[in-house]
Amino acid sequence: MKNKKPMKRIDIHKEVTDEIIAVLEEGVVPWVQTYDSAPLQMPLRNDGNMFSGINALRLMTRAYTKGYSSPYWFAFKQLKSIGCNNKGQSGTHVTLPMTYKKIDEKSGEEKTSTYYKTYNVWNADQLTDLPDEFKPKIPERNNQPNKTIDEFGKNTGIKIIVEGAGTPHYNVTKDYVSMPHINCFHSSDHYAAALAHELSHASGAKHRLNRPSLINNDTISYCEDEVVADLSAGFLMARLGLKNLIRDDHAPYIDFYLKKMKKDSNYIFEAAHRASEATNYLIDLAEKGAKSKVA
Repeated sequence: MKNKKPMKRIDIHKEVTDEIIAVLEEGVVPWVQTYDSAPLQMPLRNDGNMFSGINALRLMTRAYTKGYSSPYWFAFKQLKSIGCNNKGQSGTHVTLPMTYKKIDEKSGEEKTSTYYKTYNVWNADQLTDLPDEFKPKIPERNNQPNKTIDEFGKNTGIKIIVEGAGTPHYNVTKDYVSMPHINCFHSSDHYAAALAHELSHASGAKHRLNRPSLINNDTISYCEDEVVADLSAGFLMARLGLKNLIRDDHAPYIDFYLKKMKKDSNYIFEAAHRASEATNYLIDLAEKGAKSKVA
């Protein structure tokens, strides 16, 4: 009897990872469908004048990372002068060039020098009691409510606030999901997918799953929780029988997926595991919430 050759051991982690990497490198996210998002705007002062130089770059970066949709930024005196409140919100540092004159000790000549004064500004999205002229306009669409995701969200017991126009996000500090008006989305399906994504973030709060990628306040953790929320939203939408779509401002996270997966073939499995935990947790919350309404 001939000796059989030992079967080659399959590295399933590497096999699946390589397959996903190939698809990602073609510019496609296999668990979502993309759509266009609004362009990034130049940051404006309350009088409509644009910030420039390093201040413009700083505020555009902050608007992107924080998900602010408004181009308007206010210094403390400006926001108070129009009756706004910035309570509980952190400002963003910008600089103001200042000049002063002094006598040069060696030459005795008067010289002008420049220094930079630092002060805080707040984006309009951070303020309450904002005048209508500074509020983003809600597009004239006729999107109908998605009863499935709306009922699901309510049953989880996670606080959901609809705040006119803006960008969907989960507020870790105050523990609530902020959603723009449904007409700000290209369709009801886009609204549902965004809500599923933000609920997935909320599942990681300290008093829920206590997920380190949500709680740790650093860039790497932020990106990792976006990966988890993207995957979880895909799982959740599939479980609810809904179409999953995602904002294309998540394109930078595709690059994050690729770098992580190329270094560690276990990464996508770990991320998918955390995403499944988030999905199962939210569904369990919603089922308990639905039962309590009947009881």
